[in-house]
Amino acid sequence: GEGGGNILSLKVDPVEKRYAVELFIVDGEIINQNSTQKLKYEMTVKWLSKIGENYAVTIDRASDIFVNDKASILNVASNLSVRASAAMYPLTLIVDPEGKILDITNHDEIQNRWREVKADLRKDFAGEGLDKYFKLNDIIYSQKDVLKRHLSNDRFIHVFFADIYGEYRATPHMEKTKKFPFSINMRGVQYTVKQWLKKSDDKKPLVEMYGN
Repeated sequence: GEGGGNILSLKVDPVEKRYAVELFIVDGEIINQNSTQKLKYEMTVKWLSKIGENYAVTIDRASDIFVNDKASILNVASNLSVRASAAMYPLTLIVDPEGKILDITNHDEIQNRWREVKADLRKDFAGEGLDKYFKLNDIIYSQKDVLKRHLSNDRFIHVFFADIYGEYRATPHMEKTKKFPFSINMRGVQYTVKQWLKKSDDKKPLVEMYGN
């Protein structure tokens, strides 16, 4: 983002950016081992255009998912989830100047991809919980508002469009209630942070926050 006085707003760059995402998973939340594991993949973000005061942006998963820098050793349930989530990308969004998701403009494409992905998954997975899993995802992918809420629990999207934009008043800091997702299908943790805006050593705007 770029700051104008006490205002921090999105800085839109038309050049596609590539981001490395690293997640550290503890106590087998995703990995079927009782130890800390590193989950790593890459995402791309490309800002497409300005629509009134809002922006169109495309987000895509640009790599396979690796665990501890090796080919995926995810357990069956998580491997199913990872493959199912591939239907979501590429994802084209409309966001406001504060990074809030307003619309999913390629929702029809995502629905079509989910039908194709689901057919492939049926060839590779079986079990009494599979139909229940598919019905849950049918609801998520078929209803745009549900999918928007679902996206808010995606760790990359949650962090990339973090609640840092807007007005910073002259007070030393502001207090906000933050939520951070544990996983895309679970409710996250809620906590209070102190957040303020300052300039970094290279004169760029820097947002700092601390909380518990």
